[in-house]
Amino acid sequence: MNINVIVSQESAILAGQNQWGKMNMDIDVAILTALQREDLVRSQFGSGSLRLDNGITTVEAVIEALDALAEKREADKAREIKNEEDRKAREEEKKIKNEEDKEGWVQKYLAMPQSEFTLADDVEPWDAKGIRGEALADPRLAEKWDTRKKELRELKAVYEEREAVELAEREAKELELRTQLAEWVRKNGTPNQQARYDAGLLPGKEILEGIEEETYRPLEGFKRYQKLTNSEVCQCEYENCDVTYTIEDADEATAEDWDKMLAIKEALQAEHPTAAVTLRTHSGEGDECEHTVTRNGIRVEIQVGALEFEREYEV
Repeated sequence: MNINVIVSQESAILAGQNQWGKMNMDIDVAILTALQREDLVRSQFGSGSLRLDNGITTVEAVIEALDALAEKREADKAREIKNEEDRKAREEEKKIKNEEDKEGWVQKYLAMPQSEFTLADDVEPWDAKGIRGEALADPRLAEKWDTRKKELRELKAVYEEREAVELAEREAKELELRTQLAEWVRKNGTPNQQARYDAGLLPGKEILEGIEEETYRPLEGFKRYQKLTNSEVCQCEYENCDVTYTIEDADEATAEDWDKMLAIKEALQAEHPTAAVTLRTHSGEGDECEHTVTRNGIRVEIQVGALEFEREYEV
């Protein structure tokens, strides 16, 4: 039978042969073993040629090449089997280690006080991934989980109750405020304001401004405090520098300060006896010129129903 073989130039030279490359040669396939014939079929219908690495185109060279193919195939098969065995061994080792790690976490959680188990950031029931997640699903932790779920239900109930109380308080304050605004418009609003209120067109800001003006009417004779300005503080020759302002409760008062505070309290005594009157010190310092200006003011805080107002007056 005529078969295709291939000889490399290097192999031909080393074997002392002049012919190399792809060639045809005759061989009686009857002298081959069944295994050799199978390898020959693979070479002819697979790669298309049988490679003769010894460089000689003889029957013996063909048999040698076929035996080499068989040996290589057996070596490849043995290597595959070894690789598979190694893979399974690694998986088994990993499985054993994971089980050991899991058991370690289970024992840690079993020994953990319930308070820590309930509050620990790394003990979340929805953390189902990884070794710790598997450990948390261990049946031996069922009692701890039941206790945790009970505590979470109790915490949820407390939270919902607090939310309900806060909602009720907010709604009560809103109702109080709406009632207060409506009452003020009814008693003190102008006909124009009352008409706009009934039509739902009176701005809330206008009502609040009206209530504030009425609240501080006893202090109409007192001048409002004027804030410090950059031009007052900065003494730079050409251009104003940045100014840092601070406000704090005064730690001392002059006779004039005290007299003015008493006068304000007296003016409010009849209508707002609980008003908070506080002496405050305002300071401004130039960042570059370092010039400082200090001025006192009297803050007056008044609670009117659901509203809180604040104004400041000159000393």
